[in-house]
Amino acid sequence: MANYLETYAAELDLPVRLNAEVEALTRSNDRYVLETGSNRLTATNVIIATGPFQHPSIPEFAEELDSSITQLHSSDYQCPDRLPAGAALVVGAGNSGAEIAVELACADRSTWLSGRGTGHIPSRVFNSRPFWWLADSVFTVDTWLGRKVKKRSQGHGDPLIRLTPADIRQRGVERVPRTEGVTGGKPRLEDGHIFDVDAVVWATGFRPEFGWIDLLGLAFDANGYPIHEKGVIDEEPGLYFLGLSFQRTPVSATIGGVSSDARYIASRLTDAD
Repeated sequence: MANYLETYAAELDLPVRLNAEVEALTRSNDRYVLETGSNRLTATNVIIATGPFQHPSIPEFAEELDSSITQLHSSDYQCPDRLPAGAALVVGAGNSGAEIAVELACADRSTWLSGRGTGHIPSRVFNSRPFWWLADSVFTVDTWLGRKVKKRSQGHGDPLIRLTPADIRQRGVERVPRTEGVTGGKPRLEDGHIFDVDAVVWATGFRPEFGWIDLLGLAFDANGYPIHEKGVIDEEPGLYFLGLSFQRTPVSATIGGVSSDARYIASRLTDAD
């Protein structure tokens, strides 16, 4: 995939600027202004394609854990050897949490996986053409069924794909309820059980970070995501988003599903011209 993107940029001679973090996005008259350190770029159209995984989300009560407990977010996890020996609690039962928990259990650690079940889509189904056709053509924000699926998916982890609930149990991982707080410096579950563990891995997802955008016409919802119509910001002509979770379909934030959203944004750019 990396090779493809590199070749694509080279063959089309695209003016790619690497290691250029955009620190601010504002507007001056009819042009958008992007500040990148010492550089200043202006554009009529801007597509923000920063994806859904921006800032690790960790519960505030994590700060109350005893300092003797090693804790890290799933995005910083590398392998069992990077954690201290002993029992581990993985908080968040989606794909990342389940896979980390299984790896820790296979390394002969007592491991608990905390969180609600997210369901399971068999990999043979997920990788099938009918699934991707349904995801891209039926379960969209344009249909009643798609809007219902989107509403149900908000606030929940993605369904398990590579692992099944049975796989998790067979590898020695014990499923436990959600972690809701801390008591005596130790994690506390919603059923009141308190765990004495040596490490906690927060597989609790990510939250958006758009504080660098300062545009009067751009509004955000209660979860911090931009309010848009299939990635288009009507109140800010020329501003678009790409790769948001369920931007248009349940696979909008995946490599396999972002292409149709990109085509839609490209068509709107053409219309704008």
